[in-house]
Amino acid sequence: LKFTGSKNDRQALSKWNKGKEKAEEAIKASVDAYVEKRREEIREKQAFLKMDTRKMKSQMNNAAQQIERANVHVQACENVSKALRIRKQIILESNVNDWEYTNKLSEFERVFLHIEKAKSESAETVPDREKLKKLVRAEAEEERVRINEEKVRIKKVKAEEAAQER
Repeated sequence: LKFTGSKNDRQALSKWNKGKEKAEEAIKASVDAYVEKRREEIREKQAFLKMDTRKMKSQMNNAAQQIERANVHVQACENVSKALRIRKQIILESNVNDWEYTNKLSEFERVFLHIEKAKSESAETVPDREKLKKLVRAEAEEERVRINEEKVRIKKVKAEEAAQER
């Protein structure tokens, strides 16, 4: 940068020198800011490159385990869906007062409980808390089925007694 004005004009020269200094300071400040920003980027990249391989392997293993859990869950959901379709078919085909209907339904519930047990046993990758919830649900469902079967048995006995009295 050169001063283009008269060299005898001291005010213009001093004004130009101050403007030049301000411009140089602004340039220096922007260069310093850029250098600092670039250093920060380089530090982040180096930290990423220095990441522990064991940590990366453990993250990959965790992701693989989550995929396995998801596959187990999908399979279990498909089994439940299949069982529910069978139950719907049984309900649509049978007469509600029919003994065959109740037997088919109790057989379905046994099969369904078998699927639930298998699902809870095969899902060993699921955390313990979820396993316990599933086991409690399965036990409650077994108890409900057992009570239902007992009610059906009592109804049969009462129906037979009523038939014998006639």
